[in-house]
Amino acid sequence: MIIKTRGIVLKTTQYSETSLICKILTEERGLKSYIISGVRKKKGKTSAGLLQVMSILDLVVYDSNKSTLHRIKELSNHYIYHQVPYDLVKGSIGLFIIEIVQKTMKGEEEHQALFRYLMETLQFIDKTANSVANVHLHFLLEYASHLGFGPSGVQEDSQLYFHLWDGRFTPLKDDKYAVNAELSSLISELLHISVQEVHHIHISRDTRHALLRQLLNFFKLHVDNFPEINAHRILKEVLG
Repeated sequence: MIIKTRGIVLKTTQYSETSLICKILTEERGLKSYIISGVRKKKGKTSAGLLQVMSILDLVVYDSNKSTLHRIKELSNHYIYHQVPYDLVKGSIGLFIIEIVQKTMKGEEEHQALFRYLMETLQFIDKTANSVANVHLHFLLEYASHLGFGPSGVQEDSQLYFHLWDGRFTPLKDDKYAVNAELSSLISELLHISVQEVHHIHISRDTRHALLRQLLNFFKLHVDNFPEINAHRILKEVLG
C-alpha cells in the first residue's frame, strides 16, 4: 500500500556505506522505521540533509503490516527551519524534545494528535521571538497527557505539593513523592497556560534545572523502563 503522510525524523542510523535507517513519527501510521538507500552517495537521489533529526517532511511511503522496515517512495520538506539550525538554545531544546519522544514512544499505533502537537511545538520554537527557555518544561507536562498520565489540578493553600506518583496536588508535604511548594507552584502555572505564554514565567537557572529533574522523575515513575536522557545535560549548559 502507498500512502501520503507527514513525518518528523526522530533518529537516523547508518546502514551500510551509503544507506540510512530512519525512525520517523508519521501522522497517518504512527512510529515507523524506513530504510533509505544511496542517501550517503555524493550524487544520491535523496539528500541526507532532508533526513536530519527534527526534520518535518512530506512523505509518500510503502506501508505493509508484514514488515517492520519500510521504504520511502518520495520525500520533501514540509517545513524548513529558519532559526533552529543556527540558534544554540532553540536547537538544544528541540533536540531534547525529540529525544524524549524517541525514547518513550512505543509500538506503531496512530498518534495523529501527538504528531500535530509535536509539529506545532517545533514550529513554535523556530518562529517565536520570545524566550524558549521554559518550553521544554511545558512540553513534558503536555506530552505526559498524550501518553496517558497527564497531571491535573491546581496548587491551593490546602494542596501545596505536587505528587509525582498521583500526578495531582496534595497536602502531604513529607511524602517521598511530594515536590516542594516552589516547584509545585511552577508546575501549577505551567499546567494552566499555553506554550505561547511560557516566556512570561520567570525562573532562575537553578530552579529551572531542579524542576526539570523532578519532571524527569515524574516520567521515570510512569514510563516503563524510562531510559537515560542525555540532551538535558546540554540544556544545562546552554540555558546557563
